[in-house]
Amino acid sequence: LFYMYDRPLDATEEWLKITLVSAKRKDALMDSYNLLSYENPKEEIMVTGLYEMLEGQVSSLSADYLNSTDVIKLVDQMFDSALYTAGQKSFLLYPDRKLPNFLEKGIIPEKELSRSNLLKDMLRCEDKSLVKADANGAVRFAPLIENSEALESVLGSLSVKPELTELIKSEKNLIHSIYEKAFSHDTFTGRSGGMFSYEGLGCIYWHQVSKLLLAIQECFFRESEATNSDPTLLKELGERYYKVRAGIGSNKTAQEFGAFPTDPYSHTPSHAGAQQPGMTGQVKEEIITRFGELGIRIHSGTIHLNPRLLKRMEFSQDRRIFKVLHVDGSRECINLDADELAFTYCQVPFIYKLCESAKTIKIVANYSHENEQEITSNIFPRTLYKSITRRDGNIRRIKVTIPSSILLV
Repeated sequence: LFYMYDRPLDATEEWLKITLVSAKRKDALMDSYNLLSYENPKEEIMVTGLYEMLEGQVSSLSADYLNSTDVIKLVDQMFDSALYTAGQKSFLLYPDRKLPNFLEKGIIPEKELSRSNLLKDMLRCEDKSLVKADANGAVRFAPLIENSEALESVLGSLSVKPELTELIKSEKNLIHSIYEKAFSHDTFTGRSGGMFSYEGLGCIYWHQVSKLLLAIQECFFRESEATNSDPTLLKELGERYYKVRAGIGSNKTAQEFGAFPTDPYSHTPSHAGAQQPGMTGQVKEEIITRFGELGIRIHSGTIHLNPRLLKRMEFSQDRRIFKVLHVDGSRECINLDADELAFTYCQVPFIYKLCESAKTIKIVANYSHENEQEITSNIFPRTLYKSITRRDGNIRRIKVTIPSSILLV
């Protein structure tokens, strides 16, 4: 396949697409990682998947690979999967499961033991240098054999005995195979598979959930900004976005979240509320998604205003006062009417006015020297964007008229 392309990166892209196709699971979720088995490397290398993981779903949604219909199906399947935890209305990193207790680990199954004459002979002679049986009859490898190199060393020491030389030579690969099956080193995933907190089993890792939220938002805007955008698909994508968002702390009571809801927390284990407060990675994604909801989209060095994910409920029903600290240190109280909302971007006030009769977005920039600039599209002039992001104080406020017809609901 590589030589079918003039440019190597074209072949790389094709192989990446093939990888994504093969990552689809029978349950419609996506595999996150694969396991490689080198049991018989000269004959074959086996590729198998791990259990479902939230990370794999987020990656597939962010890969710009699935169309909008497939995105909706995948998110719906996530809510029906073992990743979803109804108590927190959110998603675990990996499905919870019961771990074996300490005395159940490392046991050589009887079926595997029966395949090796060497292991059976060692047990019969009570030679404990390779394997030993405990008081309950369970057979394990000797305690000092902590890895395959140690196993190889013991086999090397035993092979100097004339009566064992040929047997070890013929069964060496089999012994290594039995050893790997007893410990399953290739499936070890660290704390995620052996702990019940700190991003372990039964645990929600809030940074990954916020990554999921951002990935779905990216899919929403891909559909929104497509040439032939489908309004039905757009609405369904928006509904899935807010369904995921409903499980994040800021949408919960303190009792539901187990902590102050607007504070960032690292994770929530199954046996407690939110744990480890601090400036977690979740904050970054939630700032990005919030500006996305408000329609602030940065393309080609300027703002492309696209508030299609915004809800009518965001606009105030009553008159309010919006307090602003400008870049020059001055303070201002801006009176907001009903059907308006306000926020700051690079310390410049943005005021949205909802209009039932408007057909298109209208943008007016107010300059500090009392001049105005009306923009006839949803794309900011680059000079205006540079002035905003440089915080040069030239822009006093941005007023935007938004047609109610473009809002999500």
